[in-house]
Parts: sequence; C-alpha cells; structure tokens
Amino acid sequence: MKAANDNRPHGASVRFVVNPRLVPLAKAARRLHLTPAEFEAKLTAFHRHGFPLPCPLTGHYDLVAMDVWLDRMHGVSHHENRPPCPTGAASLVDARLAAIG
Repeated sequence: MKAANDNRPHGASVRFVVNPRLVPLAKAARRLHLTPAEFEAKLTAFHRHGFPLPCPLTGHYDLVAMDVWLDRMHGVSHHENRPPCPTGAASLVDARLAAIG
C-alpha cells in the first residue's frame, strides 16, 4: 500500500535538477531583465557590441557566453591580481610581458 504523502518521483520523473546552459530567446531576455519583444528589438545593437549569437543548431543562447559578454561590457575581471581590462587588452598585456621575459 502506498502512503498518501509519498512525494517521491516515479517512473520517468526527473531525478536531478538540470541547469541548462543553452536557453531559448525568452529566457535569455529574462536574464537581461527584458521582455522577449524588448530583447528582439535590441538584438542588433547588442550584436554591434559583441553580444553572442545564438547556437546555429538549436537557436538557443549560451548563458555562459552572455555572462562573459556582460563582464566585458562592465569591466569585470576574474583575475584577482590585476585590475579589469577592456576587451582584448588582457591578452595583449600578457603577450607583451611574455616578450620581455
């Protein structure tokens, strides 16, 4: 006999939470606190500023790529020992430092 309060998953139920990396346009918009219509209206401007294109196979947006873009747009650096650098500047500095030894 099954208990009335048995809330365990059965059969093909999801057993683990999956946090997707690729999301549809509506969720990408929500990530930026925009409606889907606002997001679509701004996409051309976003792409001019390096916003990542959707996956060519799924049409979904990569949340990690979006976060990297946002970090670059706002000068966020993940290197504890150096200040934020504009896009591409960090690799240029690294190359120059390597060249001088």
